[in-house]
Amino acid sequence: MTNEGSYVALGLKVWKAQLDRADKLFGGLSSEVVLREIAPGRNRLLYLWGHLTAMHDAMLPLLGLGDRFHPEFDVAFGDIAAAFAAAPHVIKEKIWLHRGGGHSIECRGTVASYDAIEDRLTVWTSTQMPHA
Repeated sequence: MTNEGSYVALGLKVWKAQLDRADKLFGGLSSEVVLREIAPGRNRLLYLWGHLTAMHDAMLPLLGLGDRFHPEFDVAFGDIAAAFAAAPHVIKEKIWLHRGGGHSIECRGTVASYDAIEDRLTVWTSTQMPHA
């Protein structure tokens, strides 16, 4: 197996392990807990769970693992491809990190919002090791 194949296999193994952890966590919850508001006026766990399912489903064709199982989730949770197509600006950047830094194994996702009035950029990131 090539290095690339090993990385893909490891990534899929970790992904499956995370899904199994989520199944174990959510599987033990009662319907009452799943439908309870997380905070006043906030999403219910069921809705957040749906987001996770929709995102993982959308990753299948991106990773070459076959077709999506639930494209109908786009109606409730948004069509990612359409959102990117309609966005006024989409920035693609390839970032190289040297091997000397601390690197977390989880996927990284970042969203930013620029407020022109306050001339402030707010960045939300999913990594546990943000780079300053």
